Amino acid sequence: ALYVHVNGEPVGLNKDARTPAEFDITGRVRLDGENELLVVVTQWSDAAFVEDQDMWWHAGLQREVFLYATGTPHLQDVFADGDLDESLTDGILRITAKVGFPGGDCTGCSVEAQLFDSRGKAVLRKPLHAACGDRYLPQGEVRFEQVVKKPKQWSAETPERYTLVVTLKTPAGEESSRCTVGFRKIEIRDRSLLINGKRVLIKGMNLHDHDDVAGRALTREHMESDLKRMKQYNVNAIRTSHYPKDPLFYDLCDEYGFYVVDEANIESHAFFREVCRDPRYTLAFVERVQNMVERDKNHPCIIFWSLGNESGYGPNHDAAAGWVRGFD
Repeated sequence: ALYVHVNGEPVGLNKDARTPAEFDITGRVRLDGENELLVVVTQWSDAAFVEDQDMWWHAGLQREVFLYATGTPHLQDVFADGDLDESLTDGILRITAKVGFPGGDCTGCSVEAQLFDSRGKAVLRKPLHAACGDRYLPQGEVRFEQVVKKPKQWSAETPERYTLVVTLKTPAGEESSRCTVGFRKIEIRDRSLLINGKRVLIKGMNLHDHDDVAGRALTREHMESDLKRMKQYNVNAIRTSHYPKDPLFYDLCDEYGFYVVDEANIESHAFFREVCRDPRYTLAFVERVQNMVERDKNHPCIIFWSLGNESGYGPNHDAAAGWVRGFD
């Protein structure tokens, strides 16, 4: 478990060690001097029963920590899905943008979206545009669906990528965010895995985060070295055993071309028959899967979501799988 304090005041805790934990510290920071950020990591908590991977355990913080600031209305989330039509010819770009409005006021706010190819050229004739406040959508949510004529398709062999830029426009200014879009269609048909209508033979590996010096705090150079070596061995798929990887890893898989089985941070190795059936852990199972899917949903490299490793099978898995099927 992880406990966070700012200037001596507690701001929250987190029990999932492999996905981001975000805390709003607006009311606790001082703008006229130094601030103290204290993070306490404890070895044991009730989460130890559901994060019980059978491997070397390393203590401490293994990934980056950073602060960021936004305006009051802010771009809270972007979900971009690059699909293909039934003919596998034209692309279908679906975008959901969520805008955060403390106090619920979205007056004068709108969202724009433009797609760019690998050379930086705009794909859409004009940006998609919608005002916030559609009464038929959840508060602060904006949705677009746009046909893209004959896009280059993403696969492990041809990892063609586009860049989506989403901009929130408010009376006080603008905020933009970008993400990668890959147009591909994933199907299971006639007992075969099809990517863009073609059968795919998975030649995969399980991959752990490990370095003989840095432990699990891997650098970009380390990740790229692994991926380049896998390409040399004709590996085309990676299972993120047994937890979600650093966000950079998925960017590299999008770029280099790997099919990824993204695995939730769930393993009850010592109690695999009990924990998956214990209602006290249902929320933990669901939240860990949610954390992974919400963070990694925009990566074209991901073709499957895994509910964890060596954790048996029970109602808690069913609850997590139900959420995924409803979301993605």
